[in-house]
Formats: sequence, structure tokens, C-alpha cells
Amino acid sequence: MEWGYVAAIVAGLTIEAFFKLIKYKDSLNRNNPVSKYEPMNYMSVTQYLSGGDRKWLKYICFRTLPPLIVLFLLAAVIQTYSPSTILWVAILLATIVSVLFRDLKMLFSKKKMISEKLIHFMNIFLILLAGVSVAAIGTMYDVVWLAPSLEGLIDNLWSSLLVAMLVVLYFDATNMSARVNEKYSDETAKNNYILKSYDKIQARYGQHITEASKKHNASVPLLYAIVIFEDMNRPAVLRMIENIIVKVFGVELTVGIAQVKSKKPLTDVQSISLAAEIIKNTDISKNSADMISNELIKSKIATYNPDPVYIESVATILKCFSIYAYDLFSNKHSGR
Repeated sequence: MEWGYVAAIVAGLTIEAFFKLIKYKDSLNRNNPVSKYEPMNYMSVTQYLSGGDRKWLKYICFRTLPPLIVLFLLAAVIQTYSPSTILWVAILLATIVSVLFRDLKMLFSKKKMISEKLIHFMNIFLILLAGVSVAAIGTMYDVVWLAPSLEGLIDNLWSSLLVAMLVVLYFDATNMSARVNEKYSDETAKNNYILKSYDKIQARYGQHITEASKKHNASVPLLYAIVIFEDMNRPAVLRMIENIIVKVFGVELTVGIAQVKSKKPLTDVQSISLAAEIIKNTDISKNSADMISNELIKSKIATYNPDPVYIESVATILKCFSIYAYDLFSNKHSGR
């Protein structure tokens, strides 16, 4: 067996080990070990503002860049040290090994939901796309200049260690990482985002939200908060894919802007109407001052989704509404 194919297997295992390490490290910081790079999970408003508005682009980059780097390195090593190895076969072998123990396994698992399998399918597609790209480039162009030498690796190792020590000492001495009024700035950014989202949703769906709330005697502020939070976590493109899956396979998924469970496709307006029906007979008034800690408010949010992150996030949006969007609690917008 050509040792270039052995290098391909090692490269595939390296890619898998990288993502396993990220998932393990993230799980140490959570009561419930769920990877923060899993885009199907709900993010709080604060997490969203930390770059969540681009989370799908970030996720694609996260899943693609490490394999690209490793596969390009593999191509360079094969061209330099094992030219008799068939490059595209080695690249394909590395990509298969990298998804074999996680994404391929989970794709055919009966315990995984369709939405989870969709992510694993996308992971496989992304790395195969990366592999095809590297194989094509490696076949047409000479990438031997990327291959490291043993002497160079040793020199770079010592250089990296020295630079890392200097950076740590510099930041420790100057405390440049400290931020003034960080909590106040984050709170302002969060409220500005919520109010901006409220204006966008009101302009597009305001009439439908008001009508649906009146029909089902549902709280207008709560319905707005749910729609804003769901829209934040499920962009229009993903909602379109979910509707296609429901239509083609007839499975039950959460669809529409309000992410309501359904076995048939739903428009955003239809999902808003069904969401109002789920939270019918709710009454959230401006006098419910501390909406973050109010258990009654939380129980009404839990009617829609009992996830703790979901409840806290929607309650945060409601708290912002109670301070900066007083008109939502007026009789004009009430469900009565």
C-alpha cells in the first residue's frame, strides 16, 4: 500500500479529531453538552449579537476551512514525497474517513430527527465539496510549495512557542483585553437589536399579528417576541428548505417564521396564526415589571417551547418591550 494513502487516512482522522476536540472542549463549559457550532440549536439574543446574524456563514466556514487546510497539506505532501499515489483517490479517502465516524453514522441513525440529519448531510456535502476542490486544484497545479520540511517544522514550533509566550506576557502586563462599560454596551446593543427587529417584523407582519392575536385572545407582545426570536434563529433560506422537506417527505417539522410543527408547508402568515392559537388566552401587561424572573410569564412562554434558553430569551425580549415599546401593551394592540 502506497504510504500516500496512509497519509490520507491520517489526514481524515486529523480532521475528525479536530472537530471532536472542539465539541469536547465546548461540552466542559455546559451543563448540557451541546456544541455551540450546531446551528439547529437556539441561541440567546446575546449570543446572536456576538455574530449570530451570520451563524450559517460562520458554520460553513467552520466546517470547511479546517478540512481545506488539511487536504491542501495532504496534496502537497503527496506531490512532494509520494508522486506515485493517485491524488484524487487519496483526497477522496481522506474525506470519507473524516465523516465516517460521525456524520455518516448519524445520517443513518434512527434516533436522529430529520432536522439533525439535515445538518449531517450538509456536513458531508461541504467536506466532499472541499475534497473535490482540492483534488481539482492539485491535479491542475503544483502545490509542493505547501509541503513542510522536518527542519522547517522544528523551527516553526520553537518560533510559535516564543511568540505565544511574548503575547501572553504583553497582555498580562498591559491588560489590553479589558473593556470599559462592557456590560452596559452589551445591554444597549441587545436592546437596539430587539427594537430594530420589532420594527422589521411590524412593518411586514404587524397586521397579521394583530388580527391573529384578536382571533385567539393571545398576547401581542408575546407573539411578537416569539416571532422575533424564531426569525433570528431560522433565516428565510432555512425555512424554505424545511418547507421543501415537509412537502417531499411528509414528515413533521417546525416550519414558517413562527416555527410551528406541521406535516405540510406553511407560509409565514399561516405559522403566525397557528402560533397565536398555541398561546391563546394569554395576558401580559405592562405591569408585569420583572419579566425575566416572573414565573407566570415563563410558564406562558413554556407553553410554546419549554427549552430553558428559549424561555429566558423570549422573556428578555418582553422585558425590552416593556421598557422601550410601551405601545405594544396598549388596548389598541391587546388581544381583547
